[in-house]
Amino acid sequence: MAYTEYYCQSGGSNLNAGSTTNNTAAYTSAAGNWVQSTRVFTPTDGSNPSASVSVGDWGSVYITAGATNAVWIARISAVQNATNGTITFVLTATFAGATPANGTGTMTIRVGGAWLGPNAATGFPFTLTSFGNNQDASSNMVRMNLKNDQTYSLTAAFTPTNSGNKYAVRGYTSSVGDGGKATFDGGTSTGSILSATGPLQTVWEDVIFTTSITTGTSDLVTEGTQSGIWIRCVFQGSRGGGISMNATSTPGAAFECEAYNNNRSNTAGKAGFQVSGAHLLYRCISHDNTGSNSAGFVIAGGGTTLQNCISDTNGGRGVNVTSTSSFGPIVISACDIYNNGGDGITIASANVTAFLIENTNFIKNTGAAINNASTTDAYGYIFNCGYGAGTQANGSADTLGRLEQSGTVTYASNVTPWVDPANGDFRINLTAANFAGRQAFTQTAASYAGTVGYPDIGAAQSATGGGSGTFTKEVSYGYAS
Repeated sequence: MAYTEYYCQSGGSNLNAGSTTNNTAAYTSAAGNWVQSTRVFTPTDGSNPSASVSVGDWGSVYITAGATNAVWIARISAVQNATNGTITFVLTATFAGATPANGTGTMTIRVGGAWLGPNAATGFPFTLTSFGNNQDASSNMVRMNLKNDQTYSLTAAFTPTNSGNKYAVRGYTSSVGDGGKATFDGGTSTGSILSATGPLQTVWEDVIFTTSITTGTSDLVTEGTQSGIWIRCVFQGSRGGGISMNATSTPGAAFECEAYNNNRSNTAGKAGFQVSGAHLLYRCISHDNTGSNSAGFVIAGGGTTLQNCISDTNGGRGVNVTSTSSFGPIVISACDIYNNGGDGITIASANVTAFLIENTNFIKNTGAAINNASTTDAYGYIFNCGYGAGTQANGSADTLGRLEQSGTVTYASNVTPWVDPANGDFRINLTAANFAGRQAFTQTAASYAGTVGYPDIGAAQSATGGGSGTFTKEVSYGYAS
């Protein structure tokens, strides 16, 4: 798939157009003239722009005096081959920012060049209005590539604007898509990095969000009014929650993300992942969020699904379902809930949601595996879940209420179904968990022979079962892949 590519890297300038991987722009001209209505820039320095500027290039035009960040980026539609030849920009809506007012001898143009990106108190280019509209002539989606040759150090949270088309954000090391992760670091200055996602379902991929602030209770990343798509992102060090997926109008998702060492203030109701809307979390892991109030996951809204997720060694509950919504069912499928300081799953007393909990391991949690405090309203099914015994047993008996349970597997005393859970290796190596999960299909047609599935109990399919899975895990906590 083609994208309209932009780049941030060490040594770049936020006055550039951001469209190439060179730190300097391909063409720069100061003290030029600009006409807003026609979007024509005329140099006055005696240069011939056609020597280095082509139709389809991207340019930044701004008032020279006092400029620190670009204010308007647009695509070039014509270049005059002449001394002081004119540069004309498209008149369509494929631009970002506010079009500069007329200027005579006061304007600068830069064509191409990489950006420095977010730093200190600025969130540029994400704060540039309608950033996602900067599309090429084929209307390919915008992608912002963050090279990890620098740490994007911030002193304040930034809020991407919601205007314009959605876009993708992706970290990389050497070449775009190589899996390298870019880091946004609040240091000791700010506990909140991102206070909104951007336009609806903007994609954030291979980005680490971190802070080491010692005060406050702020969540590290907050979706705001628009849901996002989070892929292989990491959230760590927050005084509050790791990520608050609180957009409720449209479902979002997190794939292969990690949250750890969050809620260092031990504030009630906080977690590595906090979910308010009907979101999907797939192969996400939340671990070592310490403090008795810290959960791996908080589910505060109906319609949420945790699929192949891990909640490991959190100070409080593994999954804390606080939702009172009847918006949609809550599904917890093929998960591992291990060694948490409270219940594996707690369901609030006022919950009125339908539940499906299946193929999930509950091992060595201090409280119950499942504690359904809603004895008259929350209902549903618990299928083929695995329980520890002996030293790996949960601390108290389950309270199920109207949840119906069947197919339970209790493992042998003092063993877990995994290779090395204390160090984050949740590969299944116990025969009792192999092919023991539920995967039933209803098929009544006479011509159907009947479909039968053989899933394991747990988040990571065993080698004997076939298939493979990947979790994002930071080496600082000793986690194996």
